[in-house]
Amino acid sequence: TYTINRSPGGTQGTLTGTGSPLSFTQTVNTAGTYGYTITAVNGAGCTSTMNGTATVVVNNPPSPTVGGPNSVCASGSTATYSVTPVNGGSTYTWSVTGTGNSVVSQSGNQATIQWNTAGTQTVTVTETNSGCSGTGSLSVTVSAPPTVYNVTPANASVCLPNSGTTTFNVQLSNSQAGVSYQVMHGSNPLGSAVSGTGSNINLPITIGPGGNIVSTGTYNL
Repeated sequence: TYTINRSPGGTQGTLTGTGSPLSFTQTVNTAGTYGYTITAVNGAGCTSTMNGTATVVVNNPPSPTVGGPNSVCASGSTATYSVTPVNGGSTYTWSVTGTGNSVVSQSGNQATIQWNTAGTQTVTVTETNSGCSGTGSLSVTVSAPPTVYNVTPANASVCLPNSGTTTFNVQLSNSQAGVSYQVMHGSNPLGSAVSGTGSNINLPITIGPGGNIVSTGTYNL
């Protein structure tokens, strides 16, 4: 019989000789270097110790953590996600759930995701290092953008008062509760944001000295 001893770990099993090479199967759960010694015992009780030892290096699998925005808009927007910790020699494979969502680029421990499909989605990375693999994921809430409604009037002419202000209403054909609406002139807000009601709303802007628009001209809102 042949008995294998592991250091550390002690006796790991015994096999009976067959006249052919033997294979011992070992399970280890902790990273480290292990030495092995095999002792042979024949029917007369005589023993021999194998002169060679096998050294096995056990590597811990990577345990990647995915970081990045966990709340995004499903409007074709992109967001960058990254892995920590960064381990030298690691390679990364990224994926994302949701039809229409995609990994548009990846470099090193980072990936850029494009979001097109609303819902609770998952960004997943598989990290491989020294032949071992580990997986990490991040749950992302992807929100649908507000519905687009008709804005009226398409064109309007308003007189600039000499004093005080006059109010001009930008009209929205419908609105969503829980959504705020803001008239913009380029990147500049005009007037105050108005909360959606589930029906049509007016977004007032003031024209004249001290108002939102104080001079004559053509304004594309």
